[in-house]
Amino acid sequence: HISAVRSPYGTTSFPKLLHGGVAELLQLLRIEYETTVVPGQFFEMPGHFRIGMGVNHEMFVEGLRRLSQALQ
Repeated sequence: HISAVRSPYGTTSFPKLLHGGVAELLQLLRIEYETTVVPGQFFEMPGHFRIGMGVNHEMFVEGLRRLSQALQ
């Protein structure tokens, strides 16, 4: 459902949404999963979204789990 470049370092990632719209994904994440990502349009990357990785491990894993559920 997404395409992303694996980075060995850094605090953010910009996956590309392969199907659907980023705005719809953000709305679903916020309403159904109490989770958010940042639209890529703010970084001149429409069709992408930003994931912050500068949080504790458990929070990051849970955020990825929720994102995965939303993409299903």
